[in-house]
Amino acid sequence: MPSSSEYNEIKPKLSSTVRLQWKVLQTMIFAATAVCGYACAIIFGYWLQGLESHCPLFADIKFLKFDNTSTSSTLEIDFTASKWGKDALCSFCQFVPLLTAVYAFIWGGSFACCGRGGKSPDGVEPWKLVFAALAFSLIFMPIAIAAAALTTSGLSESCESLSGTLEEMGQLQLARDVCTGKVNPGVKIPETSSLEVLKVVAWMSASGWGLAAVLLFIRYLCLADFEEMPRKCSNLTAKSSAASGPSTSSEERTVTIEC
Repeated sequence: MPSSSEYNEIKPKLSSTVRLQWKVLQTMIFAATAVCGYACAIIFGYWLQGLESHCPLFADIKFLKFDNTSTSSTLEIDFTASKWGKDALCSFCQFVPLLTAVYAFIWGGSFACCGRGGKSPDGVEPWKLVFAALAFSLIFMPIAIAAAALTTSGLSESCESLSGTLEEMGQLQLARDVCTGKVNPGVKIPETSSLEVLKVVAWMSASGWGLAAVLLFIRYLCLADFEEMPRKCSNLTAKSSAASGPSTSSEERTVTIEC
């Protein structure tokens, strides 16, 4: 007797049938991550240059004595008496955002240049890019988060120490505004490159990898690049009899039709 069984087979969609929104949103996230990473590295470089390559993380900055009664007096950092952070720590916190900018640009460019996803008529399978990008995002995300955490905690500790030093010198207003970008205590840094801006872009560059990973995982769960194809298999059972002496015996054979 014939019998049949049904099952669903998952196959890549045609690239033209995959929604364009997946590609656009993924490219935008990687682009924003790259911009924030580049901005973080550049601002960090401004501060290193202004501080004569001394690390401002977990630092205790001291100033040269000056005349408080003179309105023309300016603050000058005492680079010798100040205690600076480790150079290796600053290198890590500066170059991780720079790598973020490079890698995010590469992944964003890959999604922008490749097809929407699925499988193209010429045999190229852009859907494989999704799993590669997801794996890389999950690997690099903890590194970026560690760099952002060290940057913000190191700058916060340095600002607290710097504010305390300025309060002891009688510069109360300067102590309140020194890390907000409103003032510049003897360091030639662009006004838009305050420590608060540096903290924000550091976390935005790190969180970009998390957003990218979440979107890629949702794309996988939604089977955005795949489709279910129903398949049906038929089994035919045939009987054959053979005579042997006075008795006869029957034998059943099953023939399966491939799907």
